Amino acid sequence: MESLLHPKRRDILVGTLAASLIAASSGRLLAQDGTTKINMALGWVPTVQYAGLWIADARNYLSDAHISPEWAPGGPNAPDPLAQLAADSAQIALGEWLPFLDARAKGNDFVILGAIYQKAPNAIMSLARKPILTLRIWLVRKSSLRIRTTN
Repeated sequence: MESLLHPKRRDILVGTLAASLIAASSGRLLAQDGTTKINMALGWVPTVQYAGLWIADARNYLSDAHISPEWAPGGPNAPDPLAQLAADSAQIALGEWLPFLDARAKGNDFVILGAIYQKAPNAIMSLARKPILTLRIWLVRKSSLRIRTTN
């Protein structure tokens, strides 16, 4: 028997998603059958990186929480997920944290619900003939890393 004091990670994630969607929708997305219809803007084309969402949907975790999702795929020719969120064509957007910070700096009242990857798979790479082994070397060299800032 599951304890309320020791919920499964899945229950916490689905509960958080359900609560945030219901709060965000303010009843305007509530269907006749009591399910909350949401549009979720994906950050890229729908492939294996979203497997957790597909599995949750296939196992009815979302429908059990009265959520009926519609997926808006991303990609090179798709609108930015955060732009879809700002335009109210999506209630949830999956994106990167730097564009999120830019959107917040521009006045969007967005919040982060969680992270798909607990550690970002980003990296700084260097050539073997000129390796970057320390932060000091990285700071001294010309870097190809570009961080967007807003003024």
